[in-house]
Amino acid sequence: MPTPEKIVNQWIEEYFEFYPNSRPHLTAQGFITADINECGGLQEWFLLPNNAIVDSFAETLDSVSENLIEDYEFVVEQEDLLETLKIDQNAKSDPVELVKMFKLGVIDIFKALSIYMEVRELAMGHWEEESN
Repeated sequence: MPTPEKIVNQWIEEYFEFYPNSRPHLTAQGFITADINECGGLQEWFLLPNNAIVDSFAETLDSVSENLIEDYEFVVEQEDLLETLKIDQNAKSDPVELVKMFKLGVIDIFKALSIYMEVRELAMGHWEEESN
């Protein structure tokens, strides 16, 4: 007979199979998988404080933001250099579009956090059902 851990892990995998092309779901699944592995299993993951989970998402958002800022600064420097050298540019970066894309990314991260918390709560319920 499968252990509660195997049953709940299987349930988590099956949950995410319903959303194969959803970026927020893929992000949440990645965070969940990483946290379960880092915690050493489901029972330990269930004990992970909510603020630690939120902090992890915030740290990831901060890191991604920093990388985007650095990438944008590099692109602007290159565009300025080309302009200084009087070299035609086929396309220039559009700051408004970049901000819109960043906004969508931030919203996806918040959706992923919500999905993460929901899946964790449901997994806890399945664990209790399977353990009794």
